[in-house]
Amino acid sequence: MRNIRYPSVWLLCGASLLAPAYAAYDNLPESDCSLTQEMLQLATDPSADLAKEYANFPADPDNCMFHQISWQTFLWLTTEITNAQGKKVPRFLTFDRPESLWSGAPYGRNGEFYEFVQAGSDGVLVDQQGQPVYYSQYINDTFVDFVSGNDLSQPGALSAFNANTPFPIGSMELKSSWKVVHDGMDTSGFYTMKADLMQLKNGFAGNGTSLVVDTSKKPVTKEVALVGLHIGLVVANHPEMIWASFEQDQNAPVVDWPEQGSDDSPKLDSDGQKATGALMVINQDTVISDQDWTFYQKGTPFEECNANQPISSVRIDEATQTFAQRTQVCRLYATGNYPYPVAGPNQQAIQTNDANVMHLNDTTLAQIKGSLWANYFEVGAIWFGQNDALNPNEKYAQDDFTYRDPAGLPLNGNLTGSRMLSNATIETYTQLATAENNCFRCHNTEQNFYPPHEMASSGETESLETLPGKNVNISFILRNGFEWQQVAELETNPKL
Repeated sequence: MRNIRYPSVWLLCGASLLAPAYAAYDNLPESDCSLTQEMLQLATDPSADLAKEYANFPADPDNCMFHQISWQTFLWLTTEITNAQGKKVPRFLTFDRPESLWSGAPYGRNGEFYEFVQAGSDGVLVDQQGQPVYYSQYINDTFVDFVSGNDLSQPGALSAFNANTPFPIGSMELKSSWKVVHDGMDTSGFYTMKADLMQLKNGFAGNGTSLVVDTSKKPVTKEVALVGLHIGLVVANHPEMIWASFEQDQNAPVVDWPEQGSDDSPKLDSDGQKATGALMVINQDTVISDQDWTFYQKGTPFEECNANQPISSVRIDEATQTFAQRTQVCRLYATGNYPYPVAGPNQQAIQTNDANVMHLNDTTLAQIKGSLWANYFEVGAIWFGQNDALNPNEKYAQDDFTYRDPAGLPLNGNLTGSRMLSNATIETYTQLATAENNCFRCHNTEQNFYPPHEMASSGETESLETLPGKNVNISFILRNGFEWQQVAELETNPKL
Protein backbone atom coordinates (compact mmCIF):
# COMPACT_ATOMS: atom_id res chain seq x y z
CA MET A 1 0.00 0.00 0.00
CA ARG A 2 1.29 3.44 -0.96
CA ASN A 3 2.35 5.43 2.10
CA ILE A 4 1.34 9.03 1.37
CA ARG A 5 2.92 11.83 3.31
CA TYR A 6 0.23 14.43 2.98
CA PRO A 7 0.57 17.90 4.52
CA SER A 8 -2.98 18.31 5.76
CA VAL A 9 -2.40 15.59 8.35
CA TRP A 10 1.16 16.41 9.31
CA LEU A 11 0.89 18.67 12.29
CA LEU A 12 -0.79 17.16 15.30
CA CYS A 13 -0.03 19.05 18.49
CA GLY A 14 2.92 20.63 16.72
CA ALA A 15 4.65 17.35 15.85
CA SER A 16 5.53 16.46 12.27
CA LEU A 17 4.20 12.99 11.51
CA LEU A 18 3.97 10.66 8.56
CA ALA A 19 0.39 10.46 7.43
CA PRO A 20 -1.41 7.13 7.50
CA ALA A 21 -1.67 5.41 4.13
CA TYR A 22 -4.78 6.56 2.31
CA ALA A 23 -6.18 3.44 0.69
CA ALA A 24 -8.00 5.25 -2.10
CA TYR A 25 -4.70 6.74 -3.37
CA ASP A 26 -2.99 3.36 -3.47
CA ASN A 27 -2.25 3.20 -7.19
CA LEU A 28 -1.00 6.67 -8.03
CA PRO A 29 1.97 6.83 -10.41
CA GLU A 30 5.37 8.01 -9.28
CA SER A 31 6.08 11.73 -9.61
CA ASP A 32 9.24 13.81 -9.76
CA CYS A 33 7.39 17.15 -9.69
CA SER A 34 9.35 19.63 -7.56
CA LEU A 35 10.70 23.17 -7.53
CA THR A 36 14.24 23.62 -8.76
CA GLN A 37 16.57 25.58 -6.53
CA GLU A 38 16.42 28.44 -9.02
CA MET A 39 12.60 28.49 -8.88
CA LEU A 40 12.70 28.52 -5.09
CA GLN A 41 15.29 31.30 -4.87
CA LEU A 42 13.37 33.50 -7.28
CA ALA A 43 10.07 32.98 -5.45
CA THR A 44 11.53 33.86 -2.05
CA ASP A 45 13.64 36.84 -3.12
CA PRO A 46 12.02 40.03 -1.72
CA SER A 47 13.24 42.03 -4.74
CA ALA A 48 12.18 39.47 -7.34
CA ASP A 49 9.38 39.75 -9.87
CA LEU A 50 7.69 36.73 -11.48
CA ALA A 51 6.45 38.68 -14.52
CA LYS A 52 8.84 36.89 -16.89
CA GLU A 53 7.76 33.51 -15.58
CA TYR A 54 4.13 34.37 -16.26
CA ALA A 55 4.83 35.83 -19.72
CA ASN A 56 7.08 32.92 -20.73
CA PHE A 57 4.81 30.16 -19.46
CA PRO A 58 5.19 27.49 -22.16
CA ALA A 59 2.57 26.80 -24.82
CA ASP A 60 2.85 23.05 -24.25
CA PRO A 61 3.23 22.69 -20.46
CA ASP A 62 2.84 19.45 -18.59
CA ASN A 63 0.67 19.11 -15.48
CA CYS A 64 3.57 19.70 -13.10
CA MET A 65 4.31 23.16 -14.52
CA PHE A 66 0.92 24.51 -13.48
CA HIS A 67 1.48 23.40 -9.89
CA GLN A 68 5.07 24.68 -9.92
CA ILE A 69 3.97 28.18 -10.95
CA SER A 70 1.22 28.01 -8.30
CA TRP A 71 3.69 27.14 -5.54
CA GLN A 72 6.16 29.75 -6.78
CA THR A 73 3.42 32.37 -6.70
CA PHE A 74 2.33 31.40 -3.18
CA LEU A 75 5.91 31.70 -1.91
CA TRP A 76 6.37 35.00 -3.74
CA LEU A 77 3.15 36.36 -2.27
CA THR A 78 4.11 35.38 1.27
CA THR A 79 7.71 36.62 1.12
CA GLU A 80 8.08 39.60 3.42
CA ILE A 81 8.68 43.05 1.97
CA THR A 82 8.47 46.52 3.53
CA ASN A 83 5.06 48.18 3.22
CA ALA A 84 4.26 51.89 2.98
CA GLN A 85 4.29 52.16 6.79
CA GLY A 86 7.82 50.75 7.00
CA LYS A 87 6.67 47.39 8.38
CA LYS A 88 7.69 44.01 6.98
CA VAL A 89 4.63 42.04 5.86
CA PRO A 90 3.87 39.27 3.36
CA ARG A 91 3.89 40.76 -0.13
CA PHE A 92 0.20 40.12 -0.78
CA LEU A 93 -0.77 42.40 2.10
CA THR A 94 0.76 45.32 0.19
CA PHE A 95 -1.68 44.74 -2.69
CA ASP A 96 -4.76 46.90 -3.17
CA ARG A 97 -8.13 45.75 -1.92
CA PRO A 98 -10.79 45.65 -4.68
CA GLU A 99 -12.94 48.12 -2.74
CA SER A 100 -10.33 50.82 -3.41
CA LEU A 101 -11.34 50.90 -7.10
CA TRP A 102 -15.06 51.41 -6.55
CA SER A 103 -16.31 54.52 -4.78
CA GLY A 104 -19.62 52.68 -4.41
CA ALA A 105 -18.15 49.83 -2.37
CA PRO A 106 -20.39 49.56 0.73
CA TYR A 107 -17.59 48.56 3.11
CA GLY A 108 -13.89 47.84 3.12
CA ARG A 109 -12.60 51.12 1.72
CA ASN A 110 -10.65 51.69 4.93
CA GLY A 111 -9.22 48.17 4.96
CA GLU A 112 -11.71 46.66 7.40
CA PHE A 113 -12.75 43.01 7.05
CA TYR A 114 -16.47 42.68 6.38
CA GLU A 115 -16.91 39.53 4.26
CA PHE A 116 -18.18 36.56 6.24
CA VAL A 117 -20.43 34.70 3.79
CA GLN A 118 -19.14 31.89 1.58
CA ALA A 119 -19.94 32.17 -2.13
CA GLY A 120 -22.45 29.75 -3.57
CA SER A 121 -23.74 28.27 -0.33
CA ASP A 122 -24.43 31.59 1.46
CA GLY A 123 -23.04 29.83 4.51
CA VAL A 124 -21.02 31.10 7.47
CA LEU A 125 -17.99 29.08 8.57
CA VAL A 126 -18.05 29.00 12.38
CA ASP A 127 -14.93 27.87 14.24
CA GLN A 128 -14.84 25.66 17.33
CA GLN A 129 -15.08 28.74 19.56
CA GLY A 130 -18.27 29.94 17.83
CA GLN A 131 -16.54 32.75 15.91
CA PRO A 132 -17.18 33.53 12.24
CA VAL A 133 -14.36 33.23 9.73
CA TYR A 134 -13.71 36.46 7.81
CA TYR A 135 -12.54 36.91 4.22
CA SER A 136 -10.55 39.60 2.41
CA GLN A 137 -9.58 40.00 -1.24
CA TYR A 138 -6.54 41.54 -2.92
CA ILE A 139 -5.53 42.51 -6.47
CA ASN A 140 -2.06 43.16 -7.85
CA ASP A 141 -0.85 46.19 -9.80
CA THR A 142 -1.43 44.53 -13.19
CA PHE A 143 -5.09 43.96 -12.31
CA VAL A 144 -5.48 47.48 -10.90
CA ASP A 145 -3.82 49.16 -13.89
CA PHE A 146 -6.02 47.21 -16.32
CA VAL A 147 -9.23 48.16 -14.54
CA SER A 148 -8.20 51.79 -13.99
CA GLY A 149 -6.77 52.22 -17.49
CA ASN A 150 -10.02 51.06 -19.08
CA ASP A 151 -12.27 52.82 -16.55
CA LEU A 152 -13.91 49.46 -15.77
CA SER A 153 -15.02 50.59 -12.33
CA GLN A 154 -17.73 52.57 -14.12
CA PRO A 155 -20.77 50.47 -15.12
CA GLY A 156 -21.14 52.11 -18.51
CA ALA A 157 -17.52 51.52 -19.48
CA LEU A 158 -17.57 47.91 -18.30
CA SER A 159 -20.85 47.21 -20.09
CA ALA A 160 -19.43 48.56 -23.37
CA PHE A 161 -15.98 46.96 -22.98
CA ASN A 162 -14.85 44.58 -25.72
CA ALA A 163 -16.32 41.21 -24.80
CA ASN A 164 -13.34 39.29 -26.21
CA THR A 165 -10.64 41.14 -24.30
CA PRO A 166 -9.28 39.15 -21.33
CA PHE A 167 -7.25 40.24 -18.33
CA PRO A 168 -3.58 40.78 -19.28
CA ILE A 169 -0.86 38.28 -18.44
CA GLY A 170 0.29 38.69 -14.84
CA SER A 171 -3.10 39.79 -13.52
CA MET A 172 -3.77 38.33 -10.11
CA GLU A 173 -6.68 38.25 -7.68
CA LEU A 174 -6.58 36.68 -4.24
CA LYS A 175 -9.10 35.64 -1.63
CA SER A 176 -7.91 34.94 1.90
CA SER A 177 -9.66 33.41 4.91
CA TRP A 178 -8.94 34.43 8.49
CA LYS A 179 -9.81 32.82 11.82
CA VAL A 180 -10.18 35.07 14.85
CA VAL A 181 -7.47 34.07 17.32
CA HIS A 182 -8.98 32.85 20.58
CA ASP A 183 -7.49 32.90 24.08
CA GLY A 184 -4.91 30.17 24.53
CA MET A 185 -4.64 29.38 20.80
CA ASP A 186 -1.22 28.11 19.70
CA THR A 187 -0.48 30.37 16.74
CA SER A 188 3.08 29.16 16.12
CA GLY A 189 2.07 27.54 12.81
CA PHE A 190 -0.04 30.45 11.54
CA TYR A 191 0.62 33.82 10.03
CA THR A 192 -1.19 36.28 12.30
CA MET A 193 -1.88 40.00 12.26
CA LYS A 194 -4.21 42.62 13.68
CA ALA A 195 -7.31 43.38 11.61
CA ASP A 196 -10.35 45.63 11.96
CA LEU A 197 -13.44 43.41 11.88
CA MET A 198 -16.89 44.73 11.09
CA GLN A 199 -19.37 43.52 13.68
CA LEU A 200 -22.43 41.50 12.70
CA LYS A 201 -26.05 41.71 13.75
CA ASN A 202 -29.31 39.84 13.30
CA GLY A 203 -31.75 41.60 11.04
CA PHE A 204 -33.12 41.46 7.56
CA ALA A 205 -31.46 43.14 4.64
CA GLY A 206 -33.25 43.96 1.40
CA ASN A 207 -32.41 40.56 -0.05
CA GLY A 208 -34.01 38.69 2.86
CA THR A 209 -30.87 37.62 4.68
CA SER A 210 -31.04 37.55 8.45
CA LEU A 211 -27.38 38.17 9.28
CA VAL A 212 -25.82 41.46 8.19
CA VAL A 213 -22.94 43.83 8.85
CA ASP A 214 -23.75 46.24 11.68
CA THR A 215 -22.98 49.65 10.21
CA SER A 216 -23.97 51.41 13.43
CA LYS A 217 -20.89 50.06 15.23
CA LYS A 218 -17.22 50.71 14.67
CA PRO A 219 -14.98 47.82 13.62
CA VAL A 220 -13.26 45.90 16.41
CA THR A 221 -9.52 45.30 16.19
CA LYS A 222 -8.59 41.66 16.79
CA GLU A 223 -5.77 39.28 16.02
CA VAL A 224 -6.54 36.97 13.10
CA ALA A 225 -4.78 33.93 11.69
CA LEU A 226 -4.49 33.13 7.99
CA VAL A 227 -6.10 29.76 7.26
CA GLY A 228 -6.62 29.83 3.49
CA LEU A 229 -5.52 31.59 0.31
CA HIS A 230 -7.06 31.35 -3.18
CA ILE A 231 -4.92 32.53 -6.10
CA GLY A 232 -6.32 33.44 -9.52
CA LEU A 233 -3.43 34.06 -11.94
CA VAL A 234 -3.23 34.82 -15.66
CA VAL A 235 -0.23 33.30 -17.45
CA ALA A 236 0.56 33.12 -21.17
CA ASN A 237 -2.03 31.08 -23.09
CA HIS A 238 -4.37 30.84 -20.08
CA PRO A 239 -6.60 33.93 -19.83
CA GLU A 240 -9.12 31.85 -17.82
CA MET A 241 -6.59 32.04 -14.96
CA ILE A 242 -4.95 29.22 -13.10
CA TRP A 243 -6.98 28.88 -9.92
CA ALA A 244 -4.85 27.47 -7.12
CA SER A 245 -5.74 27.05 -3.46
CA PHE A 246 -3.58 26.82 -0.32
CA GLU A 247 -4.46 26.05 3.29
CA GLN A 248 -2.95 25.92 6.73
CA ASP A 249 -2.24 22.28 7.54
CA GLN A 250 -4.21 22.10 10.80
CA ASN A 251 -7.53 23.20 9.27
CA ALA A 252 -9.41 19.93 8.84
CA PRO A 253 -8.93 16.18 8.39
CA VAL A 254 -9.12 14.46 5.01
CA VAL A 255 -11.77 11.79 4.59
CA ASP A 256 -10.16 8.33 4.31
CA TRP A 257 -12.03 6.66 1.46
CA PRO A 258 -12.30 2.84 1.21
CA GLU A 259 -9.59 1.01 -0.71
CA GLN A 260 -9.90 0.84 -4.49
CA GLY A 261 -11.55 -2.36 -5.66
CA SER A 262 -13.09 -3.14 -2.29
CA ASP A 263 -16.76 -3.93 -2.00
CA ASP A 264 -17.28 -0.44 -0.57
CA SER A 265 -15.57 1.48 -3.38
CA PRO A 266 -17.93 3.03 -5.97
CA LYS A 267 -18.35 2.22 -9.63
CA LEU A 268 -18.58 5.54 -11.48
CA ASP A 269 -19.33 6.87 -14.93
CA SER A 270 -16.62 8.61 -16.93
CA ASP A 271 -17.16 12.01 -15.32
CA GLY A 272 -16.44 10.56 -11.87
CA GLN A 273 -18.41 13.33 -10.19
CA LYS A 274 -21.62 11.89 -8.84
CA ALA A 275 -22.48 13.91 -5.77
CA THR A 276 -23.97 10.82 -4.17
CA GLY A 277 -20.63 9.01 -4.34
CA ALA A 278 -19.36 10.12 -0.93
CA LEU A 279 -22.74 9.64 0.70
CA MET A 280 -23.01 6.12 -0.74
CA VAL A 281 -19.47 4.99 0.01
CA ILE A 282 -18.63 6.50 3.39
CA ASN A 283 -20.57 5.22 6.36
CA GLN A 284 -22.37 8.14 7.99
CA ASP A 285 -21.22 6.97 11.43
CA THR A 286 -17.56 6.93 10.40
CA VAL A 287 -15.39 9.08 12.68
CA ILE A 288 -13.11 11.10 10.42
CA SER A 289 -10.38 11.83 12.98
CA ASP A 290 -9.53 11.10 16.60
CA GLN A 291 -7.61 14.40 16.78
CA ASP A 292 -8.83 17.97 17.23
CA TRP A 293 -8.28 20.29 14.26
CA THR A 294 -8.85 24.04 13.90
CA PHE A 295 -12.29 23.46 12.38
CA TYR A 296 -13.07 19.92 13.53
CA GLN A 297 -13.75 18.38 16.94
CA LYS A 298 -12.25 14.95 17.39
CA GLY A 299 -14.68 12.06 17.19
CA THR A 300 -17.15 13.85 14.90
CA PRO A 301 -18.86 11.39 12.49
CA PHE A 302 -19.04 11.97 8.77
CA GLU A 303 -22.76 12.76 8.83
CA GLU A 304 -22.02 15.92 10.87
CA CYS A 305 -19.30 17.19 8.53
CA ASN A 306 -19.75 20.33 6.44
CA ALA A 307 -23.32 21.03 7.62
CA ASN A 308 -24.20 24.41 6.15
CA GLN A 309 -24.89 27.40 8.43
CA PRO A 310 -26.81 29.66 5.99
CA ILE A 311 -27.24 33.34 6.70
CA SER A 312 -30.98 32.93 6.20
CA SER A 313 -31.28 31.01 9.48
CA VAL A 314 -28.15 31.35 11.60
CA ARG A 315 -28.28 33.73 14.59
CA ILE A 316 -25.41 35.53 16.30
CA ASP A 317 -25.03 36.66 19.91
CA GLU A 318 -24.48 40.31 19.12
CA ALA A 319 -22.75 41.05 22.43
CA THR A 320 -20.11 38.32 22.14
CA GLN A 321 -20.12 38.07 18.32
CA THR A 322 -20.36 34.28 18.57
CA PHE A 323 -22.73 31.57 17.37
CA ALA A 324 -24.16 28.65 19.29
CA GLN A 325 -23.46 26.35 16.32
CA ARG A 326 -20.03 25.03 15.36
CA THR A 327 -18.99 23.89 11.88
CA GLN A 328 -17.27 20.50 11.69
CA VAL A 329 -15.14 20.65 8.57
CA CYS A 330 -13.93 17.60 6.66
CA ARG A 331 -12.00 17.74 3.41
CA LEU A 332 -13.56 15.29 0.97
CA TYR A 333 -10.91 15.32 -1.76
CA ALA A 334 -7.27 15.41 -0.71
CA THR A 335 -5.99 16.86 -3.98
CA GLY A 336 -9.23 18.18 -5.47
CA ASN A 337 -10.13 15.01 -7.38
CA TYR A 338 -12.40 12.05 -6.76
CA PRO A 339 -10.04 9.38 -5.36
CA TYR A 340 -11.21 6.43 -7.47
CA PRO A 341 -10.42 5.50 -11.09
CA VAL A 342 -12.98 6.64 -13.64
CA ALA A 343 -13.68 5.23 -17.06
CA GLY A 344 -12.48 7.18 -20.06
CA PRO A 345 -9.47 9.25 -21.13
CA ASN A 346 -9.37 11.53 -18.07
CA GLN A 347 -8.11 8.86 -15.68
CA GLN A 348 -4.40 9.14 -16.44
CA ALA A 349 -4.49 12.94 -16.24
CA ILE A 350 -6.29 12.80 -12.88
CA GLN A 351 -3.83 10.36 -11.35
CA THR A 352 -0.84 12.29 -12.70
CA ASN A 353 -2.26 15.49 -11.22
CA ASP A 354 -2.82 13.94 -7.79
CA ALA A 355 0.67 12.42 -7.71
CA ASN A 356 2.23 15.75 -8.73
CA VAL A 357 0.33 17.74 -6.08
CA MET A 358 1.40 15.34 -3.33
CA HIS A 359 5.04 15.08 -4.43
CA LEU A 360 5.41 18.82 -4.96
CA ASN A 361 3.96 19.50 -1.53
CA ASP A 362 6.34 17.03 0.08
CA THR A 363 9.46 18.33 -1.66
CA THR A 364 8.65 22.03 -1.35
CA LEU A 365 7.80 21.79 2.33
CA ALA A 366 11.08 19.97 2.89
CA GLN A 367 12.91 22.76 1.02
CA ILE A 368 11.38 25.49 3.19
CA LYS A 369 11.50 23.52 6.44
CA GLY A 370 11.68 25.88 9.42
CA SER A 371 9.77 28.63 7.63
CA LEU A 372 6.36 29.68 8.91
CA TRP A 373 5.02 28.94 5.43
CA ALA A 374 6.01 25.27 5.73
CA ASN A 375 2.75 25.01 7.70
CA TYR A 376 0.75 25.69 4.52
CA PHE A 377 0.22 23.46 1.48
CA GLU A 378 -1.33 23.43 -1.97
CA VAL A 379 -4.71 21.72 -2.04
CA GLY A 380 -4.68 21.76 -5.85
CA ALA A 381 -5.15 23.89 -8.95
CA ILE A 382 -7.50 23.91 -11.94
CA TRP A 383 -7.27 25.38 -15.46
CA PHE A 384 -8.35 24.78 -19.09
CA GLY A 385 -6.76 21.88 -20.91
CA GLN A 386 -6.58 23.98 -24.10
CA ASN A 387 -4.71 27.21 -24.77
CA ASP A 388 -6.64 30.47 -25.21
CA ALA A 389 -10.01 28.76 -24.86
CA LEU A 390 -11.75 31.58 -22.99
CA ASN A 391 -14.74 33.09 -24.81
CA PRO A 392 -17.63 35.38 -23.79
CA ASN A 393 -21.00 33.96 -22.77
CA GLU A 394 -19.75 30.58 -21.66
CA LYS A 395 -20.37 28.58 -18.51
CA TYR A 396 -18.52 25.55 -17.25
CA ALA A 397 -21.17 23.46 -15.57
CA GLN A 398 -19.43 20.32 -16.84
CA ASP A 399 -15.73 19.44 -16.98
CA ASP A 400 -16.05 19.01 -20.76
CA PHE A 401 -17.28 22.06 -22.65
CA THR A 402 -17.41 23.54 -26.13
CA TYR A 403 -15.45 26.67 -26.99
CA ARG A 404 -14.76 28.67 -30.15
CA ASP A 405 -11.36 29.06 -31.74
CA PRO A 406 -10.33 32.43 -33.27
CA ALA A 407 -12.05 31.43 -36.51
CA GLY A 408 -15.29 30.85 -34.62
CA LEU A 409 -15.22 27.08 -35.04
CA PRO A 410 -16.64 25.02 -32.17
CA LEU A 411 -14.03 22.86 -30.48
CA ASN A 412 -14.06 20.53 -27.50
CA GLY A 413 -12.46 21.83 -24.33
CA ASN A 414 -12.05 20.53 -20.82
CA LEU A 415 -11.21 21.55 -17.30
CA THR A 416 -8.14 19.80 -15.99
CA GLY A 417 -5.96 19.56 -12.90
CA SER A 418 -7.86 19.37 -9.62
CA ARG A 419 -11.36 19.15 -11.07
CA MET A 420 -13.19 19.09 -7.74
CA LEU A 421 -11.03 21.73 -6.08
CA SER A 422 -12.41 23.25 -2.89
CA ASN A 423 -10.73 25.16 -0.09
CA ALA A 424 -12.05 23.79 3.22
CA THR A 425 -12.27 27.31 4.69
CA ILE A 426 -13.60 29.18 1.63
CA GLU A 427 -15.87 26.56 0.00
CA THR A 428 -16.70 24.39 2.98
CA TYR A 429 -20.27 23.62 2.01
CA THR A 430 -20.03 23.13 -1.77
CA GLN A 431 -17.64 20.16 -1.85
CA LEU A 432 -20.47 17.76 -2.71
CA ALA A 433 -22.47 20.14 -4.89
CA THR A 434 -21.73 19.16 -8.49
CA ALA A 435 -22.95 22.56 -9.69
CA GLU A 436 -20.43 24.36 -7.45
CA ASN A 437 -17.60 21.94 -6.69
CA ASN A 438 -14.75 23.72 -8.47
CA CYS A 439 -13.74 27.29 -9.30
CA PHE A 440 -15.13 27.31 -12.86
CA ARG A 441 -18.58 26.20 -11.78
CA CYS A 442 -19.06 29.79 -10.61
CA HIS A 443 -16.30 31.69 -12.44
CA ASN A 444 -17.54 31.96 -16.02
CA THR A 445 -18.06 34.52 -18.77
CA GLU A 446 -21.85 34.59 -18.91
CA GLN A 447 -23.96 37.70 -18.60
CA ASN A 448 -24.67 38.62 -15.01
CA PHE A 449 -28.10 39.50 -13.63
CA TYR A 450 -28.66 41.43 -10.40
CA PRO A 451 -31.64 41.55 -8.04
CA PRO A 452 -33.58 44.82 -7.72
CA HIS A 453 -32.17 47.28 -5.20
CA GLU A 454 -34.31 48.53 -2.32
CA MET A 455 -33.77 52.28 -1.97
CA ALA A 456 -32.71 53.41 1.50
CA SER A 457 -34.69 56.63 1.26
CA SER A 458 -38.03 55.38 -0.03
CA GLY A 459 -38.03 51.60 0.38
CA GLU A 460 -39.01 51.27 -3.26
CA THR A 461 -37.11 48.92 -5.53
CA GLU A 462 -35.10 49.93 -8.57
CA SER A 463 -33.88 47.55 -11.24
CA LEU A 464 -30.17 47.23 -12.01
CA GLU A 465 -28.58 46.87 -15.44
CA THR A 466 -27.43 43.43 -16.61
CA LEU A 467 -23.70 42.96 -17.21
CA PRO A 468 -23.30 41.49 -20.72
CA GLY A 469 -21.25 38.33 -21.17
CA LYS A 470 -17.54 39.02 -21.63
CA ASN A 471 -14.17 37.47 -20.86
CA VAL A 472 -13.45 39.74 -17.88
CA ASN A 473 -16.56 38.36 -16.17
CA ILE A 474 -14.32 35.46 -15.15
CA SER A 475 -13.56 37.71 -12.16
CA PHE A 476 -16.26 38.20 -9.56
CA ILE A 477 -14.47 41.35 -8.48
CA LEU A 478 -15.65 43.14 -11.62
CA ARG A 479 -19.11 41.61 -11.36
CA ASN A 480 -19.46 42.81 -7.76
CA GLY A 481 -18.13 46.26 -8.59
CA PHE A 482 -20.67 46.61 -11.40
CA GLU A 483 -23.44 46.18 -8.83
CA TRP A 484 -21.82 48.32 -6.14
CA GLN A 485 -21.43 51.31 -8.43
CA GLN A 486 -24.97 51.11 -9.80
CA VAL A 487 -26.39 51.01 -6.29
CA ALA A 488 -24.25 53.96 -5.19
CA GLU A 489 -25.32 56.00 -8.19
CA LEU A 490 -28.99 55.23 -7.55
CA GLU A 491 -28.72 56.25 -3.91
CA THR A 492 -26.95 59.47 -4.84
CA ASN A 493 -29.25 60.34 -7.69
CA PRO A 494 -32.59 58.55 -7.24
CA LYS A 495 -34.73 58.10 -10.31
CA LEU A 496 -37.73 60.44 -10.40
